[in-house]
Amino acid sequence: MDTETMTRIELQARIVYVISEVGGRMYKVGISKNFNSLGRRLQNLQTGNPRQLSIIHTFEYQADGEAYKIEQETIKAFSFYQLGVTGDWFELEGSNSLVQFITNGTKPL
Repeated sequence: MDTETMTRIELQARIVYVISEVGGRMYKVGISKNFNSLGRRLQNLQTGNPRQLSIIHTFEYQADGEAYKIEQETIKAFSFYQLGVTGDWFELEGSNSLVQFITNGTKPL
């Protein structure tokens, strides 16, 4: 996807985050404009969730659209582990493979 077809939020996002349920096997990958909005996102996700959620890793990018592209590539690569038909929640044994995939710039492990 090129930057001309991205929404303003997708272009402005600078952070890719990984959130997990504490002591569980569910992980969420998402994007955020900055760390303040990430904190609000965690609060919104926590509302109505019976399990405690925690931000376990963040990755910061500078180029327009880069965080969104990384998020989308990660979701596609881990689609086998998605909870539900679509979405950015995954059931994994641990976060290592997810975090390493993003750390490596989404190059396959």
